[in-house]
Amino acid sequence: MQSSEQLTSLGAEADRVDASAIVEVHRAVAKIRVTHRAFAGRTARESVQKIWQEPRMPRPRHTHNKPLDYPWSPAARDAYFAADTTGRLVLEHTTPINHMTAVIFERVVDPAFGADQMLEYLREVHRGLSFVVITKEEDDRLTAAGLRAAKGSGETLWSRYEAALGLGEDGFGAVTDDPRYTGAPH
Repeated sequence: MQSSEQLTSLGAEADRVDASAIVEVHRAVAKIRVTHRAFAGRTARESVQKIWQEPRMPRPRHTHNKPLDYPWSPAARDAYFAADTTGRLVLEHTTPINHMTAVIFERVVDPAFGADQMLEYLREVHRGLSFVVITKEEDDRLTAAGLRAAKGSGETLWSRYEAALGLGEDGFGAVTDDPRYTGAPH
């Protein structure tokens, strides 16, 4: 199960270009963030997800953004092996993406914050556990517990899942480590 360094580099130049693009997107939407909050937030989140995260996720994947080697909850793995995943799985950010974009918005107001600083931030925030795959029902339980866009009160990134789902690190597993995995996509 890949629970750290979950994203790979696309090479120094590509990483720097992508980091620069994310800075530019955040600077552009920061100008309308007060008047068009939902649009600015969605655009900022998607810039991180589509420009940085998804292209750097390992394969094999279920759909475009759920690597089979990432930590999956037991219910998510069951849905995968039952081939019953449509609308049922969520790639969950262990550090809520709204926290990441809020930090970026705070930093891009400084004209000295550029591609190199963004690259450093993106590498740091994605160094450890960044993602798990859970079911939509489990995601709803995180929300009901007030933990969807908040960090858990515990000391680890697993604390949110322990508090809301009763699942610690040992409760998660990779699809590829599951005895039901045959290597064939579902």
